Amino acid sequence: MDEPSSIKSNNSVKEKKLHVIPVTKNIRLEENLEIQFSSLQLKYFPISYRNFSTQEKFLEIIPLGTTDVQVGEQILHNVTLRAFVYKDFRLLEFKTREFRFAFSIELFDNVFFSREAFLQYELSADLNNPRLENIFVLFHNLFSGANIVFQYNHAKSELSIKNDMEAFKFSLLSSALAKYQSQMSSILTKKEKNFSSVKSSFYELEILHYYLSGKTFYDAWINAKFPKGEIQAGDSVQFVRTFSYPFQRLSYDIRQTITLRQELGNLGTEDSIQLNRKSASISLEAIQK
Repeated sequence: MDEPSSIKSNNSVKEKKLHVIPVTKNIRLEENLEIQFSSLQLKYFPISYRNFSTQEKFLEIIPLGTTDVQVGEQILHNVTLRAFVYKDFRLLEFKTREFRFAFSIELFDNVFFSREAFLQYELSADLNNPRLENIFVLFHNLFSGANIVFQYNHAKSELSIKNDMEAFKFSLLSSALAKYQSQMSSILTKKEKNFSSVKSSFYELEILHYYLSGKTFYDAWINAKFPKGEIQAGDSVQFVRTFSYPFQRLSYDIRQTITLRQELGNLGTEDSIQLNRKSASISLEAIQK
């Protein structure tokens, strides 16, 4: 009786690979901390914002003189008032040396009423830190619904604006300024003291603050889109990017390494890979210049 022949398998187990990907211009990558800043349109100084299309052009500017404006407990003296007339709405602008702030209004019997629809603002560049802090607090109060009181043509207007997202934005900016003045004071020269003069992005400054405060490892989630190349299902991916800073006394850059917590699943047939809210771990290390 013949003995059964042995059967050999030609199937081999695919070796899983770790792909280290330097972040370049053709790679889209954001982690959740970065998304927090970008979603608030906080990138660099100077700070400006509008919630209506840049295609909207005003038809007329109407000067309304100057007056004192009270916002909560704070009084702004000699504020210039102007009305911007657009096709379908009007904006009332408060203008000082530190900022321009305009919001949609209606005017009845010389009394203004806010419509809380459209707004735009711009903060002046290169404000010193005390003035900048004062403006951040002012705008936080504005968007938190503080009473805005002023006189126009001997009539008193009292109105308010409520915008939780904008209030949070200026709370975040106040926190960033406080960190800049405390945590980073040791690496700043006299010329670099003003927060509003910094050329780094708000996110890059937050990363530097993380490193200086000892937070060199943290959990996050990321959105990304990058070329597939030789990456296959089951492989692991790690992204690496380096942040450089303009501070003279800082002798190093910060290298950020983002590692996906899970291996890649089905990649489909596209030439690129897209990741949405994928869990990741992030580490920071100093790299000497």
